[in-house]
Amino acid sequence: PANTWNMEQAGDGRRPVVLLCGWLGASNRSLRRYKLLYSQLGFDCLSKIAPPGSVVAAVTRQPGANTELDQLAIATLQELQDCDCSSFFVHLFSNSEIGRA
Repeated sequence: PANTWNMEQAGDGRRPVVLLCGWLGASNRSLRRYKLLYSQLGFDCLSKIAPPGSVVAAVTRQPGANTELDQLAIATLQELQDCDCSSFFVHLFSNSEIGRA
């Protein structure tokens, strides 16, 4: 069936949220097609793209490098909590093996 993945709103009108975590170098424009797809399936979307410098610094284990990523993660979790969604899902895109040991 075509609408198997269509998410119903919670009984109180809240919708589920998809957190789109963009790949290194992604832009909001790049994520638009995914936002549209999830919107058509009944989800609200929140997208986050980590600054490339902070990702590279964290992967190369530079001192204090995780601070910016930690702040982004905390702000994202706060935003998810504030949206009062019925549930949330994470769509994490590949970064082409960056940081692979």
